[in-house]
Amino acid sequence: MVDTALFDEIRGYSYGILSFIDKNGYPFSVPLTFQKKNESLIARKPKSLAYDFVKPQRASVIFHGVNEDFTNPRQILLKGQIIETRGELLFIMESFSRGKVVTRDATDDFIRQAKKRAQKYLDERGLKWYRIREY
Repeated sequence: MVDTALFDEIRGYSYGILSFIDKNGYPFSVPLTFQKKNESLIARKPKSLAYDFVKPQRASVIFHGVNEDFTNPRQILLKGQIIETRGELLFIMESFSRGKVVTRDATDDFIRQAKKRAQKYLDERGLKWYRIREY
């Protein structure tokens, strides 16, 4: 159920990314703008989306945004089901969470730590970095 407060928060994002697994088992994502319809979200199905949602299918929608200097990242993840009705996609939310958004400083720290962990892995095995030739 998408209540008014949650929908007001969602409207603060330009669009959401709908993600699902296609009939061949591959992940697929498409950006959509949603409107509220009763207690669900609805979006116009883009003509470029050549996929028919003939029965309810598991899906998620993520809304993510940052300001210009990356100091206020924010994110909402909705999980539920999607079904197509008359050229529109109806998303029936089952749960949502406000994600922990990684800041730029945290990303930099993660990269530095990854390099240290990789070096430790190599050192423990007596291995060296393998340099890949550029083409």
